[in-house]
Amino acid sequence: MVSEYIFSGSLPESATTYVKREADEQLYEALKSGKFCYVLNSRQTGKSSLRVRTHRRLTDVGFACAAIDLSFDQKNGIGASPL
Repeated sequence: MVSEYIFSGSLPESATTYVKREADEQLYEALKSGKFCYVLNSRQTGKSSLRVRTHRRLTDVGFACAAIDLSFDQKNGIGASPL
C-alpha cells in the first residue's frame, strides 16, 4: 500500500492531504494587489506547498511568477554560501 502522505518537500498541487488555511487566501490577495510578502515559519509547516499553490493561482489569472531557490547544496557546493 502506498501512503498518500508526503513527509518532506512541497505537496503536489493535486494532493488531497493539503489543508487550506487562512494564510492561503491572505497571501494570494496581498500578492494580487501588488504587496510585497514573505512567509516565515518553522520547518515542515507547509511554506513550500503554500508557495506552489499560490504560484499556480496567480499564473492561472495571468500573473508572471518566478521561484528562486536560495538554498545551499553542501554536497555539490551549489547555491548561496552558508554563513
